Amino acid sequence: MATLLQVRDIWQMIDPVLLRDQSIQECEPDIVDISNDQMLHGFLGDGSKIGQYRDPKYAAFKYAENSLAGFGNVDLHLEGGFYEGKYIKQDDSTISIESTDDKATALTSKYGLGIWELTPDNKGTLARQFILPTINEKLRQQARL
Repeated sequence: MATLLQVRDIWQMIDPVLLRDQSIQECEPDIVDISNDQMLHGFLGDGSKIGQYRDPKYAAFKYAENSLAGFGNVDLHLEGGFYEGKYIKQDDSTISIESTDDKATALTSKYGLGIWELTPDNKGTLARQFILPTINEKLRQQARL
């Protein structure tokens, strides 16, 4: 069993910023999956719908392809390149979701920055189910607990 001084020394060697950043990077596939699922359901980060299709025939076509968004609601998915091109970018205080797809700029212009944001519920899910457990596991490994 470790003494209190040994435990203190172990904890002082842990870099919390590096731990956070590594955990977020490890959770990138989960972040992208949650973002894609939110879009498939037709939601922006504030919980409102992305938009409505104007053409009823196109709305019916899209609904047949993806009923999760509801009839006539935009889901930003047709061929899949926009979803498949998603990745995360992080700095000291934020995690951004972006896409390498050529349509990303046009879609942002048309539908707004909310397409890149997660709803509060999805942020909570991401933190509780993915990021915090990853941080906890890394802490256990680094502290040898």
